[in-house]
Amino acid sequence: MPDVKGERAPVSVSDGLEETIPHDLVIVTLLAHQTNAVLPNLQRSAATCIQFMGKRFDPERLQAAVGAERCAFGMPFVEAILNSEGRPISQSVPAARKQSWTSSAG
Repeated sequence: MPDVKGERAPVSVSDGLEETIPHDLVIVTLLAHQTNAVLPNLQRSAATCIQFMGKRFDPERLQAAVGAERCAFGMPFVEAILNSEGRPISQSVPAARKQSWTSSAG
């Protein structure tokens, strides 16, 4: 994952959370009805920021559960170009067009 200097940082994907590790960022990619199952772990987590990714969720409830100061929200976004048959074409997006659409409440 590139940082602001264009350098890279390690990223790991896990189906569990080690609560004692002070992660800089934990990204939660669950459906809204699935978040209740992980809230106790997230509450106990030493993570600095917890970002919930999704289209439908209750931000006030999630902020109250994990703390508004470390709660962030984002919406997944996929950009695709289709060929004449309606199939997606694999293509790089120029850096000038890349955007980050996250919102942090606090």
